[in-house]
Amino acid sequence: MALFCAVDKFPDVLRKLHFSALFKGMRDLDAENAFNQAENILDQVTTDGAGLFTVECYLILRTPTKKELDQLTDATQALYKAKDATLRVEERGLSFLYQSLIPGVLASFKRSSDIPSDYLAYWMPFHRDFIHEHGLGLVSRAGKSVWVDLFHPTALSFNALITGTSGQGKSMFANRLMEHQLGLGVKGIVLDLGNSFRKSALFHGGAVFSEKFNPMQFKCPRYLKEFILAAMDEKLGKKAEGRLFEEIKVILAERPEITFEELISALQREFSGLEFYFSEIKEFFSDEVQSLHDFTYCDFGIYPEAMKAPLIIYLIECFKNLEGRKVFIFDECWHLLEKNASYIAECFRTFRKHNASAVAISQNLDDFSQTQLGRVIIQTSFNKFLFRQALQESEFINAQSKILLDSVQSHKGEYSEFLYLSEVCKKPLRYKPTPLEYELFTSDPMD
Repeated sequence: MALFCAVDKFPDVLRKLHFSALFKGMRDLDAENAFNQAENILDQVTTDGAGLFTVECYLILRTPTKKELDQLTDATQALYKAKDATLRVEERGLSFLYQSLIPGVLASFKRSSDIPSDYLAYWMPFHRDFIHEHGLGLVSRAGKSVWVDLFHPTALSFNALITGTSGQGKSMFANRLMEHQLGLGVKGIVLDLGNSFRKSALFHGGAVFSEKFNPMQFKCPRYLKEFILAAMDEKLGKKAEGRLFEEIKVILAERPEITFEELISALQREFSGLEFYFSEIKEFFSDEVQSLHDFTYCDFGIYPEAMKAPLIIYLIECFKNLEGRKVFIFDECWHLLEKNASYIAECFRTFRKHNASAVAISQNLDDFSQTQLGRVIIQTSFNKFLFRQALQESEFINAQSKILLDSVQSHKGEYSEFLYLSEVCKKPLRYKPTPLEYELFTSDPMD
């Protein structure tokens, strides 16, 4: 066993070395650099920009034999010498020096040096690359493994928000997030705009949502009220919404087996012209009850614009009726739900109680925060995955977070980098897809 002590020079010594070289016949660059370094340290200390700490540091080498120890000692000294550092090999008084290495024993400072705080910071493990004990495997910039668990018990909500400009990898990451949850037995629904999830959904046995569905599959007055409101091109007042809700309750109580077409006809008494809102989309309705699947994929692009908002309300009700842990991925469809903002916001707030996670995807956090619904979703999303995008400082992202976000870079085919934000953590992370994952998740037509 060998004991090394790291040796450094004091700022005062560095200054003296410089002054001693002033009378030399030629310029001493090493002395000048040492002097400048010492002056910078003194300037920082006097202006509270840094501090000086008395530090002693020991390296302990262990080998089975004396010969191997000598070889390792020589190699270690050579390594540090190449880095312009000096090691002192301790041979006497080892029993005294070893006591300083015991936790809780006051340091002897027999071999101490004054170290600036900014240099000392590189030695001390102020943090580790850690978020959760298990979960989706990612990589830190330092190359360390990091895990993120959507359903971690300490999370205030299980919701997640993914934002970023096109081509930065947010859809690939959302695919991986969904794949990971499916592997854990979590149920899911994907509402896809642009076929970003189709290959992955089919590969994992997802049931493709039928082009036709039965709005009356769920006999919940609140849901049916929101479904009807979503199809209207005008926003009713609170009083009119309350009357619509009460009418639906009365009709369902009197006629439990009523069809959706019959429900709209019955509501015509109080809401004249209501049936015309459904003239264009009634071809997508059926009276058949569909089975709920563990994993459902819905291609949002095959429906007309008038059908999209009601479809989202229907899929949310399907999601609520899934048993067990579940994840719903919404791909950039929030502008369609302005008339249902209060209802969607309430769903996001209460998903945690139902062991559910909603994953919202959008192009830009600033655009998202300009609507009432978008602000609620940001506030109720404990996990935020921010890919590269142009943002302004706001209540949702401070100056430090913006600096970190501006530094993230994704390299196509290698990794997607993003800033992970939660109430307790902010850290740039990378997702590195396997070759199979890349083929399944990529939405680039050139791949």
